[in-house]
Order: sequence, then C-alpha cells, then structure tokens
Amino acid sequence: PYYDFSNASESQERSVFNRFLNNTVLKSIADLFSEMNTYEQHLKTLDGLKAVAARQKDHPTFVYFHLLAPHQPYVMDSLAHEIPFYKIPKSNSKSGYLGQLKGLNKLILKTVREILSHYHQPTLPVILIQGDHGFRYLPDHPEESATILNAYLLPKGNDRLYPEISPYNTFRVLFNTYFNTHLTLLGDARPKLRK
Repeated sequence: PYYDFSNASESQERSVFNRFLNNTVLKSIADLFSEMNTYEQHLKTLDGLKAVAARQKDHPTFVYFHLLAPHQPYVMDSLAHEIPFYKIPKSNSKSGYLGQLKGLNKLILKTVREILSHYHQPTLPVILIQGDHGFRYLPDHPEESATILNAYLLPKGNDRLYPEISPYNTFRVLFNTYFNTHLTLLGDARPKLRK
C-alpha cells in the first residue's frame, strides 16, 4: 500500500499500466491514495529508525534514512497531527510547508531523544541530520531553496566543527575525527543560484 510511483524506473514509467494510470482519472485516485498514506509513511520511517537504534546499540552501525517530509504533500500540521486528505494544502503552500516543518521538527526531536535514551556517556552515537534543499516556492527569495538544516551530534570532535561548515565537509570531518583519516576539507562556498 505504500508504493511510491515517483520512484519507478524508466521501464515502469513506460509500462501500459503506468501510462493508463497517468493519463486517466485513475491518476487522481492514485494520488489521493498516496497522500492518504504519506503521514503513516513518515511515522513508520521514524519508528523504524528508533527500532534500529535500540537494536544496534552494542556495536558500530551505520544507519542512513531518508524522510520525504517536509516535502509535499503537506499531511501534518504544526503539532504533528495528521491533516485530513480533503484539507491537504497545495504543493506550493508556504503555510502548509511551515506547518509540516514545525510538526516534523517535533517528531525528529522526539526521535533523537528516544535514540539517545539507549546510550550513556561516553558511548553516545554520532547523529547527523541534514536537509537536501529549502523551500522552493519563494520567487522573491530564491536563496531559500539552497538553505538546509545541517545538525551534528559528535560525542568527540565538536572542536572540528565551525560555523560555516556545509554538507561538502560533513563526512570529511566525520572520517577525520573517528577514523583518523586526513581528508582535506573542501571550500564551503554557497552554491550560485540561477534566476
């Protein structure tokens, strides 16, 4: 029930089923079904992350997860409650984005606290939380699309972080700190935006 058609391979996109789905009224029904399950997907992803952290705390484990929120559809409000499918804001809704972002922040903080509850000093986990882009629907402020959340919990090596650090150097700092590598840091210049 959680199949995401947007991640379908090119051959799947060309299939008779997908062409039929995307060119008939069924597309609206499929989109509605997808939106109705998105909130559950977000919660299940975070629950899965907490479960892995609880289970793998006794030995080093690398866990990567990608949460599609705060991307549209905006299915949660600022209190992290589900928005009924018939009230879901449009994809370029600034208020919908901000509401979902605030709700997601609450869920992420709760998840991080729960993960940390399984650990004690000095064996705290390394936690990196990064976004891939900011809100893309502000024509007067295109620079906002290049702003991201970039948060670190490094039990050792906080002294290697610096205010201008960008994702270019995240894993270079991490590897240099924890694996004694000597990777050169890249420039942290912000990307140039096209107008």
